[in-house]
Amino acid sequence: MLSRNKKINFNQFVLFLIVIFLNQQTVAKPNFSGIWISGVSVSARDSFWPKDLPLTELGREAQKKAGTLEDPAFQCIIGFGRIISAGFPTEIIQTDQQVTILYEYNHQVRRIFTDGREHPKKVRPSLMGHSIGYWNESTLIVDTVGAKSLFFRLGGIPYSDKAHFIEKIRLLDDGETLENIIMIDDSEFYTQKWEARIYLSLDPTTTILEYDCTVREHLEPI
Repeated sequence: MLSRNKKINFNQFVLFLIVIFLNQQTVAKPNFSGIWISGVSVSARDSFWPKDLPLTELGREAQKKAGTLEDPAFQCIIGFGRIISAGFPTEIIQTDQQVTILYEYNHQVRRIFTDGREHPKKVRPSLMGHSIGYWNESTLIVDTVGAKSLFFRLGGIPYSDKAHFIEKIRLLDDGETLENIIMIDDSEFYTQKWEARIYLSLDPTTTILEYDCTVREHLEPI
């Protein structure tokens, strides 16, 4: 039988392991909640988008539409890619089951489900697509499918409705910077996978403002 002192030491050891485990769980799930904007802190890094994209012929044809009357943005049709890369203020609300992102740009809402669900077998294409996420230590891995074929950025980096996006989102600079590394897998528009990086800075003094997108009357519907 264990002596009284050994029992106490064993119980203390078990308690120590429990505390370590709980601390690891806390570290593994940082809180992204807050309002984030582009480039306000000195420590924020520059976002990166590759200049020479490995476009297919279909991809090059799609890119030509950016900024022309065929660009859906002229009809206020603004989707996942352009919204996350435009630099407008973004508010994140995080719970155990879901990360909700409220964008000032076009007042879009993105829901990243972190409750363990999978993508539906049939995903109906939508502006923001369907996103699920899970935690890998302190990084949120987000898997998105079903985004309608549109563009990243104002310059026009196209993606098809078959595109598959993997994002790795984490905090840097003691929680002041949010890094998002995006992997784009889109064999319809690109010959190979490629990555982009977006950096946002925490700014509690900013608020989400009203955004008014008006379809220009002289444009014909697309």
